[in-house]
Amino acid sequence: MTTAEFIARLESHTDEPLIFSAAGARVPGGYHVTEFKATSVNAMDCGGRAADWHELVLQVLPPAADEVEVPMSVGKFLSIYRRVANALPVPEGALVRIEYGAAGERAVSYPVAAIATRAEGVIVELTAPTVACKANDHTVGNVPTVAAHAALVDGSRAQAVQATGCCAPSVSGSTSSACCA
Repeated sequence: MTTAEFIARLESHTDEPLIFSAAGARVPGGYHVTEFKATSVNAMDCGGRAADWHELVLQVLPPAADEVEVPMSVGKFLSIYRRVANALPVPEGALVRIEYGAAGERAVSYPVAAIATRAEGVIVELTAPTVACKANDHTVGNVPTVAAHAALVDGSRAQAVQATGCCAPSVSGSTSSACCA
């Protein structure tokens, strides 16, 4: 989901609680949005295809044990976002990720799968990131690839480099020599 889509989905629900759900479990209310990272990614897959894109990574910290577990309102979140967007360049086409780890666990950078409005508030559903051989499969991995997501690159360069792809066996049965490994 892009930043523009994410913000647009939230704007009509400013009085509602903002609830994040990661890996089937709710992030406890009382969380803190500790950081917004506007990043640019320049990548090359193992098949030799180059791509670049932007991401907006929101770091969410679970509440301390003694904090009241009341979710932040969508309006408060949007106020924080607007302050950040006024100070940092945040491309509207940037893909949104939520970086979160439950207390005592490692943080994971989750892509946003969906936003749903329910009786308890606005639920931001996070999906577990996956890893894939992008030279072989341009539809998985939770990051844009040249073929599948060129439209999301929003003004930045996306260029396909001729490659054979490292995941498919070559004629002799070994993997392609175009592999990075």
